[in-house]
Amino acid sequence: MDEADAVQYDGRNIYSVRQQIADDATISPGPTPYRNVLAVARTDAAVTTVQPLANFVLEGEQSTTPLLYRFPSGASPAEYLIAVSQDISGWYSPLASLTALVAQPDRTTVQLLDVRDPLNVSEAWKLQIDGWLNTSRLIGDTLYLVTSYRPRVPDLALPADTPEKREANERLIRNSTAAQLLPHYSENGGALRGLVPARGCLIAQELAQNEGYTDLLVIAAINVRTRRVTDVNCLS
Repeated sequence: MDEADAVQYDGRNIYSVRQQIADDATISPGPTPYRNVLAVARTDAAVTTVQPLANFVLEGEQSTTPLLYRFPSGASPAEYLIAVSQDISGWYSPLASLTALVAQPDRTTVQLLDVRDPLNVSEAWKLQIDGWLNTSRLIGDTLYLVTSYRPRVPDLALPADTPEKREANERLIRNSTAAQLLPHYSENGGALRGLVPARGCLIAQELAQNEGYTDLLVIAAINVRTRRVTDVNCLS
């Protein structure tokens, strides 16, 4: 079982990731957009030197610096790196005379980086899952992600400061289907797919019909070699 680390070393190359402000960043009420940069350095044990080789800018903007896995793990030089990061898009913004929390859907990102040629790193695959990351582990070819997901309903009136807005919000919530409320995922920026089937979550038996928890805990198994989601468990 492997745990992700901020730095990886395969006996020859050192891999690390740092954040830098995006080139197109502008002053706005939202969070500052950051890009993650993978730095690769070559070591030579015979003469005890370290030589910077290349920098690779990871696709997309994330609010956290990724943690890295080597794939496959072992003593041989890395063929791929698995970068696991998340984007938590919440910030405080003035709204009339109030200060309101503006929160966008949280997202966990897995990027498979081809490092067989350290001078020409490329992204081989990208998976994005709704929800924020709690932890991850790599066992053999399978990456396990444990995420928390809070259902979102588009077009809710926030703040709901009038009876009319509250009633409209209630109608939107009641008309939402389980498929809409459960988390989704996408591959390589493609179409959204349902991550959890409509009857795919376990719920405590003692809960009454009008009771529930705020978040869902989702455990996803991802086969890195075949690049697909193979199993998902969901707990309320």
